[in-house]
Amino acid sequence: MLSHASIYELLQVAVGSNASHRRLAGEHLRLAPGAAVLDIGCGPGHILRALPQDVRYVGFDLSPEYIAAARRTWGDRGEFHCMDVREADVAAGSFDVVLVMGILHHLDDAACGALFELAVRALTSDGRLVSVDPAWAPGQPALARWLIGRDRGENVRSGEAYAALAQPWFGAVTVSLRDDLLRVPYTHAVLECSQPGRSVG
Repeated sequence: MLSHASIYELLQVAVGSNASHRRLAGEHLRLAPGAAVLDIGCGPGHILRALPQDVRYVGFDLSPEYIAAARRTWGDRGEFHCMDVREADVAAGSFDVVLVMGILHHLDDAACGALFELAVRALTSDGRLVSVDPAWAPGQPALARWLIGRDRGENVRSGEAYAALAQPWFGAVTVSLRDDLLRVPYTHAVLECSQPGRSVG
């Protein structure tokens, strides 16, 4: 059902995604005026509601329906492409921020590595990657664990495990666990990764 853009949008509104996008934009993305943003797995492009008008936004997603919906909704506010992260090619050093929302928990470790490799290539030397995914955490509410366990993604990890995947690609990786981004009990891991191409190891 969630492959249909209209159903996906109704669910996102119901759980409070608009407010969560504003919090993510203000607290984690922190975009400078005119920033260039690459959104990997952009869906219908809803994050644009929370971004400044002057950003240069490029999104891509595997779903033709999501991309068609994004183009209808946002017009020339962004570029939208239907493609697989493993086949994507972007100009080196052309983005200030790479955004990855709800994607890593769908990918195995090797595919996450391919995504991080693409991000490192796409980012400027002082660029950042920000990702948001459901996460397991000690003591999280039972309902949160139940909801996360029924997610379509088969690779939900702990915050530390997400961070460990990013560390070979970035010199600085921080992870924040948040339980305040939706109207329902849920735990998200938010990664902020900087110093692209400089491994902490």
